[in-house]
Amino acid sequence: MVVTRRVRAGHESTYEAWLERLIHEASSMRGFVGAKVQRPAEGAAPVYTSVFRFDNVENLRAFEASDLRRRALA
Repeated sequence: MVVTRRVRAGHESTYEAWLERLIHEASSMRGFVGAKVQRPAEGAAPVYTSVFRFDNVENLRAFEASDLRRRALA
């Protein structure tokens, strides 16, 4: 799953802490392989791209439909 988010200027550290918690919690889900975060280049627009990897589509779909993800997005 690839997610791109534009973060309000000045809120980058809050977003990064939120994302770190989400990745940590997602790591306990079945089939979680890893996550990679592409941070914005210095001076560029605050756009983050995150890649969440699962071992198969079923486990990815379970993450997408999970309470964990629903709570994180709320």
